[in-house]
Amino acid sequence: MATLQQLREQYLKLSHPDNIEDCIEALNRYCNFFLTAIKNHQTENNTTAQEIEAKLILQMMMTKALHIKSAITGVEFDTKKGIKLNKIIDPTIIASLIRNVYEMAAMFNLIYRTNKEGDERDIVYKLWVISGLKYRQRFSVHITTPENEAKRKLEEQNIKDHVTEIEGTKLYKSLSEKDKTKINRLIDDKDYLMRFEGNSVKILQWQALIETMECKQDFFQRIYTYFSLYSHPSNVSVFQFRDMFMPDKNSFVSTTTFNMQYVFMLLSIFIADYINLFPQVLKTFNNLDLMDQLIINANNIFARDYPYSINDTWKELG
Repeated sequence: MATLQQLREQYLKLSHPDNIEDCIEALNRYCNFFLTAIKNHQTENNTTAQEIEAKLILQMMMTKALHIKSAITGVEFDTKKGIKLNKIIDPTIIASLIRNVYEMAAMFNLIYRTNKEGDERDIVYKLWVISGLKYRQRFSVHITTPENEAKRKLEEQNIKDHVTEIEGTKLYKSLSEKDKTKINRLIDDKDYLMRFEGNSVKILQWQALIETMECKQDFFQRIYTYFSLYSHPSNVSVFQFRDMFMPDKNSFVSTTTFNMQYVFMLLSIFIADYINLFPQVLKTFNNLDLMDQLIINANNIFARDYPYSINDTWKELG
């Protein structure tokens, strides 16, 4: 049995790791939860497409975490003539992966937690579906088989059906013409980033989803822009890449561990929101090792504060 002091020391080491080895160990604990939750709840009945796809998103988040783990182990290379590249980690690749995790966690929160169950959630969910299907319709010019043409027609009809279903909801009918126009414009623009505030529609941008997740602004302000700089071939990403690999420095390691703090917070936010959607998963979470519970919940609390706490195990730290 670990002493309270030992528990605290391990908790501090793994909740905010400052080296690659500890980052990998922390990621393993997140992935342990993901795979355990997938296995434990795979036979539960899911009656709606929303629920089925929410569980698929859990699987997707696990694979993203595992790919980040693979990326932070680093790469090395030797040419046939013996030229050697020592092991390095490319923080720009990590940043691109983190942006993807941010978008997934923010999307999940927007659909499944921010917008209330019922018409609010149904409308935003259907906007999300329409957005994806409309983007797929762009590839219709490349259709070469009858099977793909049949799929295109089916998806085109699905889009029309979802629009009709949105317009048929009691909530949509109660909106002002101005707010109905906002939703119609989202459909035209293949977008879904919106939330309901009472009986009004608020259009959102990716960066603003920090607020919908209720993350602390002092930690997350402009973080989406920060990671986007690396996701695109910006000039900033080029000269920062240069600076991270200056001779006799390992700045790429410190940059990676800094960026990983956001991975842990985003994964924790997602897990908390997932358990909020599927309360039965809390039993699986509560059966994890105490340290796993502490680490995951700590980053969720750190990002959003105690009202979002998954359980009360943080009290074990004294």
